[in-house]
Amino acid sequence: MTKQRQAILQCVNASDKHLCAEEIFDMVRKRLPSVAIGTVYRNLGLLVESGEVRRIIIPGEPDKYDRNLTPHSHLHCVRCQKLTDIPPLLSREEAEKKLGQPILTIRTIIDYICPECRKGET
Repeated sequence: MTKQRQAILQCVNASDKHLCAEEIFDMVRKRLPSVAIGTVYRNLGLLVESGEVRRIIIPGEPDKYDRNLTPHSHLHCVRCQKLTDIPPLLSREEAEKKLGQPILTIRTIIDYICPECRKGET
């Protein structure tokens, strides 16, 4: 594993939030000042392909990267764009039983307004 890919993976794994490529780039650049944004995007793609991180796609927003590889769903605040891990709402086995079809992956993102963003609303 290259030192750039290792630094990118360490940033994703060290964060308690779901980071976008730009945030990862800013973190990696502190350790490796000569790293290019293209290198970060390319290596994130390789880390996703190898199953070391998960890409979360939310239309209209930058992709986010998740260190948590266990089956889970996400709450997505439509105001601040924060993602929060939640237990899966439906297991792959339950979905296969209900649909009668093999299921590869379940991705659930629930849009809501988080408590922090709701503060002060009447």
